[in-house]
Amino acid sequence: MKKFITTLFFLFFSFLGLAQKGFYPVMDPIKSTNSYCLNENCYYCSTAALLNTTVTDLVASTGIMQQDTAQIDEIIDLFRNAGVSVRCITGLDEATAYCLLSTLPNGQSVGLAYTRQGGSGHMVVVTRDSGYYNNGVNPSLKCVDYQSNPPRITGFPYEGGNLIFNIFIKN
Repeated sequence: MKKFITTLFFLFFSFLGLAQKGFYPVMDPIKSTNSYCLNENCYYCSTAALLNTTVTDLVASTGIMQQDTAQIDEIIDLFRNAGVSVRCITGLDEATAYCLLSTLPNGQSVGLAYTRQGGSGHMVVVTRDSGYYNNGVNPSLKCVDYQSNPPRITGFPYEGGNLIFNIFIKN
């Protein structure tokens, strides 16, 4: 019920133009944020990209070392330690996540973490880009995986399957 109310609240205020904005500018998708070239630091790479910096600079500015995985509250703490207040809309299915992401102003980005059925997860950056076609499937939503070197760009959803989505957006 809480997810449903949060979704309705967000959609209502989005249509009125009162929705909180995403991140802008973010790291250019042709540049890598993963300065340590690790393969299990997606949340750190995505956070760095949203803050338009590198993992090396984010570690230096926050004093928080990378871990292989992070819970939602740890990701929120990483943003907070970098001086940015975020909130997380949790437990979304693909259709609801798509609707919410589609309300972002063009050019704005958010963090998108998701959990797979087996419990593992991943985090990418999603940008609303009206020029991104993606072969007509969920057009205008571009996912960038900054953990990959070079960053991997795909449409939404980043991968298929029965996923649970969490969206990190600025307060």
